[in-house]
Amino acid sequence: IVTFVITVKNQGPWVHLFLENIARLVHETRDRGIRVVIFDYESHDLDLVDAVKRSGIAEIVKTVSKPGKYSRREAFNVAINLVTDPNSIVLLTDLHLEMTSLLLNDIRKHCIQGQQVYTPLIVRQLRCSSPRVPMWGYIGYWETLGFGIVAMYKSDWDRTGGFKFDDSNKHKWGGEDYELVDSVVEAGLGFERVGCPYIYHYMHIREGMWE
Repeated sequence: IVTFVITVKNQGPWVHLFLENIARLVHETRDRGIRVVIFDYESHDLDLVDAVKRSGIAEIVKTVSKPGKYSRREAFNVAINLVTDPNSIVLLTDLHLEMTSLLLNDIRKHCIQGQQVYTPLIVRQLRCSSPRVPMWGYIGYWETLGFGIVAMYKSDWDRTGGFKFDDSNKHKWGGEDYELVDSVVEAGLGFERVGCPYIYHYMHIREGMWE
């Protein structure tokens, strides 16, 4: 099983796009091992229960809602703890992605339980470009610095301890991905870092996000 985990606040249109993307993966692959967990800080622009119901994949989606200010660390820790099977894979992912059906086998290939997690390099798209419509001959560029997309077995997540979380860093934004990779290494695990042609990151406006 591969569980896609996302965390949101006031990102309604992107949640709908994400659910459409997952529904397409399910339809194209007929893969019965796909699951989703969504942690929502009571978005004002989204009825999450209704969105999941209308997605056509409600049977594979778990949701958590909570009031308050967005905390990436808290949200992922809580959401991933809903995955109880230590032998399943969790994928910490992003809302603003286009994911193709070949991604699932890519994740399974590069995650080795007790040995290795997967932190793929992804393509960040240029403004107005898409995987099917390049701009100036280019789709985008490889994001070599970010570790925001991470896949690992749930048992390995438990082994690393997840995101470090306390009152001092609860709402801190940035650096938590590097801390997680440090925890992976400290736990005696390796990480696979290769280009993944099955994920594209949409360019998007950052103003007002997560407020």
